[in-house]
Amino acid sequence: MDFLRKPYIYIIIGIVLVVVIIFFFRIFNPEQFGLILIVSPMSSSIQMGQNTTIATIIENTANQKQTYEFRIVYTSTNLSYYNGITKEPLLPPVYNDINYTIIYLNDTLGPNENAEFPIIVEGYLPLGISSKRYTIFFEVYAVEDASKFLSDRKSISLTVRRVLP
Repeated sequence: MDFLRKPYIYIIIGIVLVVVIIFFFRIFNPEQFGLILIVSPMSSSIQMGQNTTIATIIENTANQKQTYEFRIVYTSTNLSYYNGITKEPLLPPVYNDINYTIIYLNDTLGPNENAEFPIIVEGYLPLGISSKRYTIFFEVYAVEDASKFLSDRKSISLTVRRVLP
């Protein structure tokens, strides 16, 4: 039992256990719930005061009906978000001391169904800045009973430029 006193044996056993746990529980596989996001911005750069449309698709690749929650997460109030069909502003965001979150949609998709909806983003700049890049995150959560599990997350960068006369 002298070999159990060597620290590298414990390190190897620990690594093997971590790999087995990750494989078994799929901790690092966010798509395990079968909800996948496809996000396609019409443009990655806009002039201040103008907007771009972001085509968003949520696909249910699972073999069962799923309830989902779609969120938009961002850090700057210089961007405004609108429903791409009705042109109405989206619900007011919730601020948590780090970022803003808009819960855009709660709905259900059947097996192998998808939902497509456009989001309009309008950009502004603070005074004295000629250009700024913003990162916007899109998240889809699987909703099971009272619990929500992140299924997929995508991000895009949007640059807002001031047009000089």
